[in-house]
Amino acid sequence: MTRGAVFYHAKNKEDLYRKVVKRYWIDRQNLKKKMNLKHESSSLKEFIYDYTASISKTMNNLHSLLSGCTVQQASLAYLSFLMQLKETAPDLHDEYLSNRTYELFTWNDILRAAVANGEISPDIDTFTFAQTFLFLFYGQTFWEALDNGLNVDQLRRNYLKIYDAIKIKNDDNTQ
Repeated sequence: MTRGAVFYHAKNKEDLYRKVVKRYWIDRQNLKKKMNLKHESSSLKEFIYDYTASISKTMNNLHSLLSGCTVQQASLAYLSFLMQLKETAPDLHDEYLSNRTYELFTWNDILRAAVANGEISPDIDTFTFAQTFLFLFYGQTFWEALDNGLNVDQLRRNYLKIYDAIKIKNDDNTQ
């Protein structure tokens, strides 16, 4: 690709950087774009499977963009980049934070629907559990970036352990 072809789409290097970050980082972290959200029809358990599948897809996309990198290197690059975004593009960092807040409230909505549908205990604080699910994702992402990169299957198993702890148990043990 020639320089002229690149700058046909971007005014300068900074504009190019911002467009790349927006398309390949911010938009791919946007839950509205990553998942087909069905608040009313999805159970919490289905949401956990859909959510972790979207994480896996995002990780695979990141890994393919950073061709030649290991999963661990891609995970480290992801975290490093997020930490630098506040300094390099504060408005894009704010958009990332907005996406993250939307994700938190989506978890809360899903949990509240699960309470209303009798899927999980009505005694839980849905917002605290929404935070717990997100904190588990970010904590496990950081922890495993130091080793082999995020293991999405393990994240799903951890989410399902939380789910098992808060789901309503039927007397006939069919759930």
